[in-house]
Amino acid sequence: MADWPMDSGATSIAMESTGVYRIPAFQILEARGSEVILANARYARNVLGRKTDVL
Repeated sequence: MADWPMDSGATSIAMESTGVYRIPAFQILEARGSEVILANARYARNVLGRKTDVL
């Protein structure tokens, strides 16, 4: 999981801060050298640009 963003050239990763389930993923990504940003889902939804969700 942590290799995919690095292989794609991503340096920053935004994650929704939804409960304790995000903690292991956050720690793995941070240990690999990525800048991980926790975002409130309400604010992350309003970001312009390409998204993977249909809505």
